[in-house]
This record gives sequence, structure tokens and C-alpha cells, in this order.
Amino acid sequence: MSYIMGKYTKEWWDKAKLFQGWLFGDKEIDEWLLNCKDELDELVLILLYYTGARPCELCMLKWGSIMIEDDFIKIGIPTLKKGVSRSIYIPINKHTEKLIEMSNMFDKDDFILRGLKPWNVRDRIYRITQNEMCPYFFRHNRLSKLANEGVDVYTLKKFKGAKTISSVEPYIILAGSDLKKIADKVK
Repeated sequence: MSYIMGKYTKEWWDKAKLFQGWLFGDKEIDEWLLNCKDELDELVLILLYYTGARPCELCMLKWGSIMIEDDFIKIGIPTLKKGVSRSIYIPINKHTEKLIEMSNMFDKDDFILRGLKPWNVRDRIYRITQNEMCPYFFRHNRLSKLANEGVDVYTLKKFKGAKTISSVEPYIILAGSDLKKIADKVK
């Protein structure tokens, strides 16, 4: 029997806590890049990892959505869901340099993922990660990492493209429990 904690069931919280132990980083991305068959695979993987965007949002991205600002890449993320469009800043590094190179090769009105549909994004991620991850995990991973780094609730809300703060509540609560565990170990 499940009970409700806010709008989230106990089972939902248990699953979210379990996922916290699965957060992945550059090491896993490097391994998964080896499984990519083509540039589209690489773009799907890098964009999901760094933006935490929904597959439908990635499919709407055009090369004109990418701009370089100082040491960051600014990506304008559109939305089809109830959320809001937003700009996300991602670091320029060995993974994201490909975005810069490719943005100079294509017309600004060209779609980055060249007509892929959300289910194509999902299928590519399943293949690349050998059925370990789905696109949603990338979104959850990025938001969890930001929360664990101490990003404030308003920044998380904007990053997620959410209309309400309550939708980022789980990330803050789970990050707080992670920080409490660390503090207890230090004592």
C-alpha cells in the first residue's frame, strides 16, 4: 500500500533514492561515447547529459539555438510541455567542443538532430548505454547533480523549465539527505 508524501508516493521516493546511488558522470559518458555509431548518437548523448532536456525538446533544437558566451555554450531550450522555454549554459570541454565545431558547419535553421523523433532519441540512448539508461535518467541525473552542488531552488526550477518550485522539491530533499549523510560521516 502506498501513502502520499505531497504528491509523491512512498514507492516514488524509494525509487528516487535508489537512483541517487546511480548518478553518473564523465567516466560513463566517455564509455558510452565508444558505443556511438555516428555523430547523431554523440550529439544525443552529449545534449542529454549536459542539458537534461526532454527528448521532445532536443528534437526541436536548431543550430541557431547554440551561442558561445565567454567559457560557456548557451543553448536555448524550447518546450512543448507545460514548462517554460529556457537558456542553459554548459561548460566548454572535451565533450561539448563538438557542438561548437558542428554549429559552424550547419545552417542556423537546420535541426541539430536532423529530424529525429523523441522515440528515436530514446532508442539511441538504450542502445548506447546497453539498456542501462533512458532519456529521463539523464534529466534526473543533471538536476540531482545541480542540487547536490548546492544550486538554489529557483535556478533548479529555471534549469528544469518548470512553472512551480514544487516540481524541484524532490531534488532538494534528496540532496539534503545526501549532505546530511556526508555531515554525519565527518562528525
